[in-house]
Amino acid sequence: MKVCSLHFKKDYLFPDVEANKRRFKHRCVPSQNLLKSSHERFSNAQLAKERAAQAE
Repeated sequence: MKVCSLHFKKDYLFPDVEANKRRFKHRCVPSQNLLKSSHERFSNAQLAKERAAQAE
């Protein structure tokens, strides 16, 4: 599986000098540059407008 290294802390990667590739340490989890959840993307005012429009 290919995964972009921008989603992992630098501590989770170690260089593979022979193959010139980056490799992840065992059991690392992506935690950087993730998409915001839907409730974080919109302000409360935007959500209120959307809910009012849906109610009509």
